[in-house]
Amino acid sequence: MKKIIYVFLLLTIPGIIQSAAADGEKKSNTYTLEEDLIFYTAEGDLTQVQELLNQGASLKTTTKQGSSLLYLAAQAGHLELVKFLCDQGLRSAINEKNQEGGTPLLAAAQKGYFDVVKFLLVHDADPSMQVNSGTPLMFAAQNGHATVVDVLVTHYKNKKNMAVKDIPFIADAVKLAFENRHYRIFDDLGNLLNQEGVFLDRQLQDALNNKFYEAAPVKAGERE
Repeated sequence: MKKIIYVFLLLTIPGIIQSAAADGEKKSNTYTLEEDLIFYTAEGDLTQVQELLNQGASLKTTTKQGSSLLYLAAQAGHLELVKFLCDQGLRSAINEKNQEGGTPLLAAAQKGYFDVVKFLLVHDADPSMQVNSGTPLMFAAQNGHATVVDVLVTHYKNKKNMAVKDIPFIADAVKLAFENRHYRIFDDLGNLLNQEGVFLDRQLQDALNNKFYEAAPVKAGERE
């Protein structure tokens, strides 16, 4: 599982980032409003985005890989721009996938943008959507974004009325956290599962019981 997601992050997510930047590069003195819009959205320049939309650029502009403006803003962690785009009508794109299967929530969770993840969840982003067998929770756990993991688990519990043990791929998230030495996340998720009577495989459960690692706390809003 670790290998699959690692390959995806190397090949797919960077490809999306590079394509967004490439779409925004000014390769000549002539470029369209939409090309400028992609560039300034990826840069998080709200003023320029507003101006380009006022000039007639389409809100439904996408990159060559099918990434929406909302995806680009979420991927780069531009919260105010994410809010603006949703207010302008792109809330309908919250669960829209690009050609690689990525969604705004997947992109923000993978990068650890807590405030963006929280906003998207409040506005009905689906945390169970997968790309290459990975979920936002799995990506956040693998990359050590503890606060993002916390908000995703809380969303499942409170809004979905779901037990932790029933969260999609929760066991994989625990394993990924441990394998990547994100012990605070491993400790929290493992204990939540134990409290519900679910135990990890022998190696992981022994690690959780013996606590040979130190699970350092992470302050709210911080990225590990």
